[in-house]
Amino acid sequence: MGVWRYYGAEIRLRAVVVSLAKNCDMSLIESYLKSCRELARFCSQRGWIDSSSLRFHVIMEFGNELIVEIQFDELIMEGSGNVNERMPCRGQLHLVTDRYGHVIRAEAL
Repeated sequence: MGVWRYYGAEIRLRAVVVSLAKNCDMSLIESYLKSCRELARFCSQRGWIDSSSLRFHVIMEFGNELIVEIQFDELIMEGSGNVNERMPCRGQLHLVTDRYGHVIRAEAL
């Protein structure tokens, strides 16, 4: 059993995987993540986010709020416009959804 702290609240976690977003449509979350600006915070070289490499999974859900683990490649371009390097990036986002499953707020953790 682990303890997770969020805004002063303490949530006790079981070793069992938390249910995967029962109330959310994963395609809505994926389309939001492919265009959200919060992902740029996880880039280290000010490159481009390769949305085709975006992978995510829900690690916690409580009500209309989700914590998602995100992985993607950051594309580092050279002067001629060709991809010079791909840097793996990862991070966590706190997402708040409306009752229809649309993301209304996102915050990098």
